[in-house]
Amino acid sequence: MKIGKSKNLEFCAALELLEKAALEGLSRTFLLLGPDSLAKMEWVRAFTARNGGTLTEIPCGTAADSLIERLALAQKTDGVLLLKDVEALESGTQKLLLHLLDRESLICFALTGQELSECVKNGTFSSELYAMLGGWTFVFPPLSARPEDLADTLELELERWSAGTGRQVSLEENALQKFLKFAGSMEAVWSSGLRDLRASVSRMSAMAVLKSGNRPGGVRISSEIVQEEIVRLRGLWAGEPPVIREARGETAAETARKILGEERWEGLDRFAKAQLADVLFVCRQAQSLSEAGRVLFSSSRLEKRTANDTDRLRKYLLKFGITWNEILNLPNE
Repeated sequence: MKIGKSKNLEFCAALELLEKAALEGLSRTFLLLGPDSLAKMEWVRAFTARNGGTLTEIPCGTAADSLIERLALAQKTDGVLLLKDVEALESGTQKLLLHLLDRESLICFALTGQELSECVKNGTFSSELYAMLGGWTFVFPPLSARPEDLADTLELELERWSAGTGRQVSLEENALQKFLKFAGSMEAVWSSGLRDLRASVSRMSAMAVLKSGNRPGGVRISSEIVQEEIVRLRGLWAGEPPVIREARGETAAETARKILGEERWEGLDRFAKAQLADVLFVCRQAQSLSEAGRVLFSSSRLEKRTANDTDRLRKYLLKFGITWNEILNLPNE
């Protein structure tokens, strides 16, 4: 997967529309939403490089005032303007930016992880600027919502680390499968998106080099290194909401009815049905009983000295006569 590409069909369609709109002059301002600022910045950089433009990057809230002022006062400004965290602009700078964006030769991509409409309501963001920026709005789904892109993104980050350090690093096959299995699980929230994955690759690669005795030549990341990294990431994301992806096709209640059987399902109270359906919905997404337990008891387990989530979940399921194998072996439709 190259930068700016994806195997996620909805994401691809949005990216294609965004690029066409920018290249064909259908709009000069674009608002890019989503929590992963690095992924959005890299797409804009790749877009500019592909089309031979000049890029001016402005991290709003830091040196934005002077940079935008210089651009606004320049006789001619063209190319691509990238505004990171646009919600952080001061009110005076927002007015300067409005003046700057009146120039027809400039394409502007404004990035934010915030709800700008709320910023307008509370008076911290200009309604005029929001109207100008938000004519074409695109949502960049986070890495956790694109599990189909994880393998290619991991490969890109390994190549990037190798190119930057001059040390060729790759994952052993077992290590690769172990990392990808965790990376696509509900526990892997990737709260900082691409930055999290980039940091993870950097740690594992550096550890592989150190364990090789810093010998010249290529090195391989082992399953042991991956397991150490998984433990670290679990600790980093402890207490954060797990990634629960939307079900496609049948509802959680319909799945629960199939697992439990019509007669037993209809014999349950509404309260019990609601709880069991959600538990089984999580179990169906989990890769193991232990992962499902960690996700389902993610808050209460923090209050316990020792957490045996697997046993807690197994006992809960057995109350309804359900085994993990029954959940695992229910055919996908």
